[in-house]
Amino acid sequence: MYVPALRQVEVAKVQRRAAAAEEANEVLERRLDEATARLRREHHARAAIEAQLRAIFARPVVKDALQTHIEVRAHDAGCRV
Repeated sequence: MYVPALRQVEVAKVQRRAAAAEEANEVLERRLDEATARLRREHHARAAIEAQLRAIFARPVVKDALQTHIEVRAHDAGCRV
C-alpha cells in the first residue's frame, strides 16, 4: 500500500525537476540568443568603424599630413626617414 504512494511521490519529484530543468534551459537559451545578437551588433558596428577609418586614412590629404608629421618628427629627433 505504501509502495504506490512512494512511487507517486518520486514521480512528482522527477516531474518537478524536469520542469525546473526545462525552465532553466529556456532561460539559458534566451541569454544565449541575447548575447549572440549583442555580439553581432558589436561586430557590425566595429566593421563599419574600421571601414570608415580605412576610408579616412586612404585620402591623399591624410596620407600627406601623416607623412609630413613623420618627416617633421624625424627631423626634430635628428634622424633620417
